[in-house]
Amino acid sequence: MSAPKARKTVAFWALVLFMFFITAVASFAQHLPKYADQLGFDAVFAGKAMGIFMMGTLVGALTFGLLSDKIGAQITTILALVCGGAAILTLILGGRYPMLFNAAVLVFGFACASVGTLGPLLTTAIFGQKDYSRIYSSIAMGMAFAGMVSMSGYGFIYDAFHSYVPVLWAICAMLLICIVCVLTAFTDKKRRAA
Repeated sequence: MSAPKARKTVAFWALVLFMFFITAVASFAQHLPKYADQLGFDAVFAGKAMGIFMMGTLVGALTFGLLSDKIGAQITTILALVCGGAAILTLILGGRYPMLFNAAVLVFGFACASVGTLGPLLTTAIFGQKDYSRIYSSIAMGMAFAGMVSMSGYGFIYDAFHSYVPVLWAICAMLLICIVCVLTAFTDKKRRAA
């Protein structure tokens, strides 16, 4: 599909929203050390947790590419989003326990790898290779805007509530929105193909 035609589809705008929200979710990684501090952990623990997060991101980037080849971009993306939701719920409900915090951060890093990996895969799966670079560059505009808004937004919410828990619940909601966006994009693709 050509880029001008793609921009007129529901799938295109669903992917723009997906990229916005998944980037906003991943941006929370910058606040993980402060969240660790809020829970009473020291700076050494927070630093090690960020190393664990990066390990999760590395494994996720490799895994999502392989999984996408085997089970498809749609199922792989939903799996990544469910993993992200499980990690966030663990941070909310069990984050005070060091092992649970580290496990949640590892899985969250795994899910965050989807930002750089699954956006291009979803674009190709829905619109094909013909005009991929133009279509994906337009879809990626959601990423830039999300990075600007979410980083400061999380800080404002923390300042207002003196807690990251409202932010974490908002991230759960964003992950659900991402699932809806992916399902909408693939439904639109099937509708256009019929």
